[in-house]
Amino acid sequence: PEHYFTGFKPHLGRCFGIIQAGELIGQINYNEIDFKDHSVELDIIIAKQTHTGCGYGTEAIQLLTQYLFSEMSIRRCSIEVIAKNPRAARAYEKAGYRFSYSYVREEIEWLVMECLAAKEVRILS
Repeated sequence: PEHYFTGFKPHLGRCFGIIQAGELIGQINYNEIDFKDHSVELDIIIAKQTHTGCGYGTEAIQLLTQYLFSEMSIRRCSIEVIAKNPRAARAYEKAGYRFSYSYVREEIEWLVMECLAAKEVRILS
């Protein structure tokens, strides 16, 4: 949908390009925000194998997660990864995501990883 690229309705989701040295190497997006529990699901793809394992995906996930926590009042972000892709799971862990649960769909095991916003600590005087 158009709103993914224009930012016209950010609560419905948004897509961003991942640029390295002036080249579009991938994309990252968040889907429709669930305001009931202040959560959202992320998706990411790095287009070429030569750009994987370089930290670009980890950095993109960290930046988008920080943006969602600070600007969109999100408290929980999640991302899914095929269990047979441990490199991606490690990249998500480096970005602050932790394993939450797994499920099987069409004979493929998927891992759901989550990152929670830090709870605000108030000091009473």
